Amino acid sequence: MATYKTYDTIGMREDLQDAIYDISPTTTPFMSTVGRTKAKATYHEWQTDSLADVNLANAQIEGADATSAVLTPTTRVGNYTQISDKVVQVSTTDDVVDKAGRSTETAYQLSKASAEIKRDMESILLSDQAQDQGNNTTPRKLGGLASWITTNTVDTAGGALTEDMLKEAVLKAYNAGG
Repeated sequence: MATYKTYDTIGMREDLQDAIYDISPTTTPFMSTVGRTKAKATYHEWQTDSLADVNLANAQIEGADATSAVLTPTTRVGNYTQISDKVVQVSTTDDVVDKAGRSTETAYQLSKASAEIKRDMESILLSDQAQDQGNNTTPRKLGGLASWITTNTVDTAGGALTEDMLKEAVLKAYNAGG
């Protein structure tokens, strides 16, 4: 007598877990740690200031008349806002059919698109993208972090970043208020 086996069975249900595992890197440490503010125009501005250089010769004679220091104004800087998008379009039928790992396709795709935009923005913010005011045919672009770094750089033309180069960069940044 032959034993009836699963290989012979017609109509077995699939064994599909009711979950979707996202394996993409989605952390955005830069956006999570920098301050936020609300822009009210397409060009957002702010002011910066810094202390005068250290004066190791700052010693005065007792009883001498005080002299006024040279005062410096603040510096006004700004950056353009940038519009990013991910368009999600799902049919009503696709939203109502039973699927594994999600209740509706629209909700799932919107969640995924939000994470993708967040990752795009993290990369743009950390890039050397130059700011651009845009026009009717060119999109407006914000200046990425690397485009703002104009001083306190260390030349790595020799190839590898060394400990001495790192120490030099840290000292330069500290002395410049970083």
